[in-house]
Amino acid sequence: MMPRPEAFAVAMRELGVRQDKHLVIYDEGNLFSAPRAWWMLRTFGAEKVSILGGRTGGLAARRMAIARRRGSA
Repeated sequence: MMPRPEAFAVAMRELGVRQDKHLVIYDEGNLFSAPRAWWMLRTFGAEKVSILGGRTGGLAARRMAIARRRGSA
């Protein structure tokens, strides 16, 4: 089920998501939340959306920084 476009736009605006940003989506398990988020964002017009494979553990192992801030997209 998809939200109404207006409701989705309000939710993204409240999270600070903007069309000019490249969004990187990930999840912490096998819930398939990242693919669903990617699909919804693309369906509603976001063009620069990627899924981070391998969860965040791979980034930590490579000593890469991870920003865990809600609404900083």
